[in-house]
Amino acid sequence: MIMPKSASTAQHSPGASNFRERDRVFHNEFGHGTVVATDGPKLTIKFDDGGVKRVLDGFVIRSDKAPAPG
Repeated sequence: MIMPKSASTAQHSPGASNFRERDRVFHNEFGHGTVVATDGPKLTIKFDDGGVKRVLDGFVIRSDKAPAPG
């Protein structure tokens, strides 16, 4: 599991995630992406570089909360 560098590591419940399909998210290592599926706190995200990853919701933040590039 990849540890977040600066994104919030807020605790999550084993129930539903606060993220939904089609939400835009940001991951410190993988960048911006779109949630394509959820399974409790586990998200399947299609990242803008074309990769698809499964990550826990505590490792991403909403894209509009992401730091500005550069």
